[in-house]
Amino acid sequence: MSKKIERIFLLNDLPHSLSYRKKEEIRQGYLSFDDRNKVHIRQKGARFSKIVKTGSKENRKKIKTELSQKEFKTYWHSTGKSQLVKTRYHYSWEGYKLMVDQFHGRLEGLFTAEIEFKNERKARQFMEPPFFREEISFDPRYKNHYLAELPENQRQLITASGISHSLIGTLPYIKEGERKKVILVTKKNGLQWIFPKGQQENRMTYPEVARMEAEEEAGIKGIITARPIRLPYVKSGRTYNLLAYPMEINTVLNNWQEMEERQRKIVSLQKAYKLSDQLSVHCGLQYLEQLI
Repeated sequence: MSKKIERIFLLNDLPHSLSYRKKEEIRQGYLSFDDRNKVHIRQKGARFSKIVKTGSKENRKKIKTELSQKEFKTYWHSTGKSQLVKTRYHYSWEGYKLMVDQFHGRLEGLFTAEIEFKNERKARQFMEPPFFREEISFDPRYKNHYLAELPENQRQLITASGISHSLIGTLPYIKEGERKKVILVTKKNGLQWIFPKGQQENRMTYPEVARMEAEEEAGIKGIITARPIRLPYVKSGRTYNLLAYPMEINTVLNNWQEMEERQRKIVSLQKAYKLSDQLSVHCGLQYLEQLI
């Protein structure tokens, strides 16, 4: 049986060119959560529930218990600030079902769209509508339990109305038949392996910056093959947004601008996971596994 695939994208606003089929108000609060266990309550319209998830992603168990409105209110007060409130709109577009969430409160300005596919092939074939922004399916900051805990001083970083991107980069890969490889470079300190990336440049488009950084830092050229995704990039304890473009590489240079400052490796996706401990690299690799 094929595994269902979910893809999530940022929007600037509700898709006003479409008419929604229905909408529902959602409140969600977290009583506890860690990497393996999550307990949260949810109000969806006039229905109330408590949901317990245990185990790893590959072997997760879910227990859902219906609550009365009174029970929900009691639990809601126990969630403290670990809460999120949103309105969900259901749309149809080109035969697909879109769920668009408009967040409220401290997440005001955040709009996301989610689509579910029957399998990876369907997910890869999907052509995004023009009102979609970058994909956030592999950015853990957009998971509900992270959003529920988000401090106010980080809101601007993750909302569509805030500062969109601090860094621009690529997810460079090579396809050799069934074999798929990625290209990583070290930071200038030589201690950590990352994808090529750099700062925004005046008078240059995002794709132009991405291609320039790939050539300067890694000595590679190629073709951007898909829309960019947003990833978290951590530097000196601070998190930045990284706008990363998938790029299929067709040229690997023997000499390049920063070859004296960085190392370069062409490795399988499996080896790349072991080579780098960077969150942005692991999230990017997960995306490439689905894309290529």
